[in-house]
Amino acid sequence: MAAPEIIIGTSGGNKTLTEVYVGTSGGNKLVTEVWVGTASGNKQVYASGTPADLTPNAVDWANISSGSSPAANANQTINGCNQPITISAVNSGTSLLSYSLDSGSYTSYTGPFSVDAVTGQTLNWQIAAAGVGEETGGITVINDSDSGVTLDTFTYSVVGEL
Repeated sequence: MAAPEIIIGTSGGNKTLTEVYVGTSGGNKLVTEVWVGTASGNKQVYASGTPADLTPNAVDWANISSGSSPAANANQTINGCNQPITISAVNSGTSLLSYSLDSGSYTSYTGPFSVDAVTGQTLNWQIAAAGVGEETGGITVINDSDSGVTLDTFTYSVVGEL
């Protein structure tokens, strides 16, 4: 794959740059990353000669349905990117959502977190009933690093302790 081009425009035409340096009085430094800012955040468009690949391979978390709480689905491997990505989740119900990376301890979901999508990290989700009786809902898993693309959705139904 050829290195991405950086085009500098002028009224007389454009010039393609294959290397970009930032100069100081003490010398020059090769630029290895370029970020473009938007109202919703920054997006990496160039990294060490390779375009940023922020789209992981497909995942498919199973729905969670259990007569007890907490209950979890199986690990899915997040990989296929050339850098880590940030993942978030939206819970349509009232149950408590947690996640586990690489079969580690569950962490209460409180907001976006980073996943190593380069070497591949496993991720699974756990639901715990917030009260008594049956609780249902859905989880939408989002790739914040790739303009908020939905990675997967799954539903849950768990029963809290009486």
